[in-house]
Amino acid sequence: MPDRPYAIDQMISAKAIAARLEALAREIQAARAIAGGRGLLAVNVMRAVSDYAASVRTALAEGIDALVVGAGLSGIGAAVHLQKHCPERNFAILEGRDRLGGTWDLFRYPGIRSDSDMFSFGYQFRPWHELKILADGPSIRQYIRDVAAASRVPVLNMQCDVYHPCQILADIFTFIEHRGCIQDKTVAWVGDANNMCNTWLQAAEVLGFNVHVSTPPGYEINADLVGKIDPARFKVFSDPMDACRGADLVTTDVWTSMGYEAENEVRRAAFADWCVNAGMMAVAKPDALFMHCLPAHRGEEVATDVIDGPQSVVWDEAENRMHVQKALMEYLLLGQRA
Repeated sequence: MPDRPYAIDQMISAKAIAARLEALAREIQAARAIAGGRGLLAVNVMRAVSDYAASVRTALAEGIDALVVGAGLSGIGAAVHLQKHCPERNFAILEGRDRLGGTWDLFRYPGIRSDSDMFSFGYQFRPWHELKILADGPSIRQYIRDVAAASRVPVLNMQCDVYHPCQILADIFTFIEHRGCIQDKTVAWVGDANNMCNTWLQAAEVLGFNVHVSTPPGYEINADLVGKIDPARFKVFSDPMDACRGADLVTTDVWTSMGYEAENEVRRAAFADWCVNAGMMAVAKPDALFMHCLPAHRGEEVATDVIDGPQSVVWDEAENRMHVQKALMEYLLLGQRA
């Protein structure tokens, strides 16, 4: 099993994504029309929850027999046990981090975690053979990787520091809901080249749209990632105004992501000219949308009159996280293929 995040195209096919999101867009539009407002009324929410509960019940009856949450010692151990003793059963592991090993990468030896006694907590089917009784984090993670490498259990990335596939699926769904198919459209990314930016680039190659990226000097997109993306699918601009010119969608994120709080003041100075304002929206297409994955800092990465303006769909975008997350879980549980 590869120890790296799973990209969108490795999780589900482009055809399946587009078909499912377009169908969901029609369903939510119809529900909103019945509700008579921007959001869903309680009755529609209850209907959605009820429908999802039924789909999960069907999935558990016909598809996945067990979900293992977490790819740490317990999770990988449970998966190997299921694979060995219940070969006729279907199961999957859900892991929220970008790597195997649970929180062991946060553990620094010597420490106070008594459960690092690997002679006691190692797997019986693969005993711990290292000399250290109280193992350090990297050694434990390597042990888990070695076990997982001999297994065929998939690990799905729900979010990490490098990629954010679930949020991008929700954003694409929101665009489809408001403007139709995203193929051949242009998305302008203004700000930090973070996990959101990285996944927009991946999605562009999968679904056939284009991305304009503008970041401050020193905060450019990762060169290794750029080398894996079709160069015809993105352009880099030093001026955010140029990146927004002719765009169908303008989107951004906070200047300081979680884990970089110590850089906050430095980033504020560096990103001062990368605030999405009315001028940037004016050079985009007249019907361009604005998105932000939230929470937002008004007056920093986006001007108040933009995020609260008529082109902003941030609240629909936030609501759609729930609908798309349910659709993704249903899709993965049922094991459908395009």
